[in-house]
Amino acid sequence: MYMPDLNFRPLHRESYLNFTGPDPWENESQTTWYVNGYQMETASVKPSYPPGSNANQAVFVGIESRDHGRYRILPMALQVLWREGVLRGPELPALLHATEENLTISDYPPPFKDLYLRMLSITFAALALLTTGIAVWTKMNEPRYFDVLPFAVIFFIVLALLPAGMLVCHRIRRRRLTSRFRALIPDNGSHVSA
Repeated sequence: MYMPDLNFRPLHRESYLNFTGPDPWENESQTTWYVNGYQMETASVKPSYPPGSNANQAVFVGIESRDHGRYRILPMALQVLWREGVLRGPELPALLHATEENLTISDYPPPFKDLYLRMLSITFAALALLTTGIAVWTKMNEPRYFDVLPFAVIFFIVLALLPAGMLVCHRIRRRRLTSRFRALIPDNGSHVSA
């Protein structure tokens, strides 16, 4: 049986800018940082884009120090601030270093997790609607088989609410994290301390 490889790795797509600044992971030694766009790929799933397509929608932002062989994909909150123009490049390494101990896996860009949760929620909601329709038809035409159908409707509603609730929790956490990062942004571009 074929099992697809779902271990995602970032694939460098483009560089947005570079700057010289301290590397907080290497005792503040000066290095050249690159702010890059990455596309997630696996051995099974390799993205391909036809000429003229808008491939930037799926690009994740990360920072790279080639001198120290280090790259990091930014958490979604920092990516939002970067795309809004609130952050300039030199603040990214210090902000990430100052807060990365408190970050969780859900703070980072999910290649397909949000889409997967939406699809699960919509599928179970559709099954709940279908089961409700069957229950109404059964109640009108075959009342003796109606007993179990309300439980099936409730079951599918609960299954639809679980992934929807996870999506809402992820969005709330990302908004809070974005606010925390906004509060840490230095006014004068100086180094951020933990």
